[in-house]
Amino acid sequence: MKRSPLPALDPSSPGKYLPVDELRLAPSEIDSILPSVQVKKMFVEKKVTSSDNQAIRQACLKRNIDESSCRRYLQYLEFLALKENKRNLERNTIPEDICWESRDDVERLTNKQLRLYLRQESLMVSGNKAQLVERILKHVDGL
Repeated sequence: MKRSPLPALDPSSPGKYLPVDELRLAPSEIDSILPSVQVKKMFVEKKVTSSDNQAIRQACLKRNIDESSCRRYLQYLEFLALKENKRNLERNTIPEDICWESRDDVERLTNKQLRLYLRQESLMVSGNKAQLVERILKHVDGL
């Protein structure tokens, strides 16, 4: 299935598009000219945030995008980034309220959290979850 070519922004006149017949893009490059892709790229490169009015205004003028839509999209991207950071923090730390003698508490942890604990205690970290849990419980019993 072939995609129909999308208009690309004219670099010589901001806010204007090149005629479709002047586009020289491969089908894989077409997505890169979409405004949402360009805004996301700027967000990832930390060139624009939802609170930076001047950067939003300049980006929207250059790409011919509605400012309020762009701001909402940036807020959404910021929300996703916060969610990802929280998820990574939760996965890469061991909860402090764990009772290591309790099998139920130890089994609630993820494999990554179990391995973090085993590394801290200088124990072997290989094996499936059941083996990791058993290794931790034996270690705690031996203390």
